[in-house]
Amino acid sequence: METGKTGKYFKYAIGEIVLVVIGILIALSINNWNEERKTRLLENSYNQSIKNDLKGDHETIEYIINKTKLVIEAHELFMEQLKSFDTITDSRPLYALMMDNNGFPDLKVGDNTIETLKNSGNIEIISSKPVRQYIQYYYDTVEIIYLQQGFMNSININYTMGKFFNYLECEKGIENNTKVPFDDRARENLPDTYASLIHWVDNLKWYVTLLERLDKRNTALIDLINSNYPEKLND
Repeated sequence: METGKTGKYFKYAIGEIVLVVIGILIALSINNWNEERKTRLLENSYNQSIKNDLKGDHETIEYIINKTKLVIEAHELFMEQLKSFDTITDSRPLYALMMDNNGFPDLKVGDNTIETLKNSGNIEIISSKPVRQYIQYYYDTVEIIYLQQGFMNSININYTMGKFFNYLECEKGIENNTKVPFDDRARENLPDTYASLIHWVDNLKWYVTLLERLDKRNTALIDLINSNYPEKLND
C-alpha cells in the first residue's frame, strides 16, 4: 500500500480466485461427465440384459405356441371322433390321445432385469421414454397371460374326463392289448364331456392369441431398443 501497488495485488488476487473457480468448475464438469458416463453405461447394461431376456422369451413363446396348437388339434380330433360315439368299440385310442395331450405348457418369462429395475427404483435410468413405456406395455401383457394361465389351471378338465373314461380299465386294456368299450357312464356324461371340451379348446385358442400378441410385442420392443441405442446395443 505504501508503494502504491495495491491495484496490482488486487488484480493478482482476483486472478488467483478466478483460476481457482475455473479449476473447480472444470473438476465439477469432469466429475459430472464421469457420473453421466457411468449412468449411461449402466443404462446400456440394463438394456442389453432386457434384450437377452426378450430373446429367451421369444424362443419360449414360440415353443409354447406350437405345443399348444398341437394340443388344440388333438382335442379337436377328439371331439370329431366323439360325434361317432355309438360306433366306437374301443376307448383306448381316445384315452391315449387325451393322456398324451393333457394340460397345457405354462409361460414364465425372463423378468429378472425388469424386477431388479423396479425393486431398486432405477427404472428411470432408461432414458428413452418410448422404450420405458413399451417395457411396461410388454410386461403388462405378460401379466394378462399369467391371469389366463391361472384361470385355465382352475378348469379341472381331468375331472370331466374322469367321468367319461374308466381310467383303470383303459390302463389294463393298454397293458394287456385288449379292447375297452365305453360303459354306460361314458354315454351318460357324453354331453357334458363334449361341452367341457369345447370350453377348454376355446380357452386354449385364446391362450395362443395372447401368446402371439406377446410375441409381436417382444419383437417390437427389441426393435425399439435397437433404434434408440443403435451404436451400443445392436448385435
